Amino acid sequence: MKQINPLDRSLKVLARMAYESFIKLIMPDTKGVVFLGQKSPYLDIPEQRLDEVYHLAINDQEVLVNLEFQTVPSRRVTRRTFIQNGLLTEAEGLPVISVMIYLEQAEYRHFPDYYQVKAGGLKNQFTFCAIRLWEHQRRIEEGELLELAPLLVLLKDKPDKETLQKERELINRIEDQKERIDLLSVAVTVAHRRFNKEFLGQFFKEELAMLKESSIIQDWIDEGEQRGMQQGMQQGMQQGMQQGMQQGRYDELVRMVREALIEKWGREMDDLISLADQVPTEVLEHVLLRVVRGDRNGVQALLKRQ
Repeated sequence: MKQINPLDRSLKVLARMAYESFIKLIMPDTKGVVFLGQKSPYLDIPEQRLDEVYHLAINDQEVLVNLEFQTVPSRRVTRRTFIQNGLLTEAEGLPVISVMIYLEQAEYRHFPDYYQVKAGGLKNQFTFCAIRLWEHQRRIEEGELLELAPLLVLLKDKPDKETLQKERELINRIEDQKERIDLLSVAVTVAHRRFNKEFLGQFFKEELAMLKESSIIQDWIDEGEQRGMQQGMQQGMQQGMQQGMQQGRYDELVRMVREALIEKWGREMDDLISLADQVPTEVLEHVLLRVVRGDRNGVQALLKRQ
């Protein structure tokens, strides 16, 4: 089972929790927008993992919004967005709007909003919405997109202690305790991308005990236990299958040796035939070869040696 890295996991959790803030982020105008729920469609291609899909009604038109989070711009990612859009449209039978949310500016200059194929004078181009999150930093810091506070640490070239303090201050404005704890869990995990574990442990020292109550942390623990069980079961099944195949091959070799001995020399070698299931596989292979060659002495030597 392929493991999801902590940043990806945190972004998925945040997208589920903070759908109102993400809708405000991507929609120029939220008037007439109704959130109908989240989708978890199955796309029958292993590489096509979806970050988050919102089911919206915009002015009474049902659409799916496929959110894709990205830290590094690349042609591979834009191609994946193109493929996902087509597969999701076919799977769900609804119009799909693809949105790429770029999380870090770093040293990059170009953050594409299209996938293009050109050959000779021919060209196909698929465009999607591209959000550069650092361009919305003020909206987060001023509280308009309050639930996106855990991402502030990604928006600065050199985040510092003050950045984490700002995140903490914004998250503490959340009235619901469960949501506040879950957002702190996301904030700690995302911050690992920029700060070392020791510093974060010290900075969030007061919150660590509280984070044990986080439903996110508990889900991760449960998932880890389940993954361990599944891996154990899978290893057990694989080991059992392998052992079964080995035993089946051995039983077949014993049968073949006994039949070959009887066919070649009849019952005069019954004392050796009874030894056939008491020797290793590799010896049986040599015995069978010598029976085929008619090497009676060689067969007797091999079987009596065991």
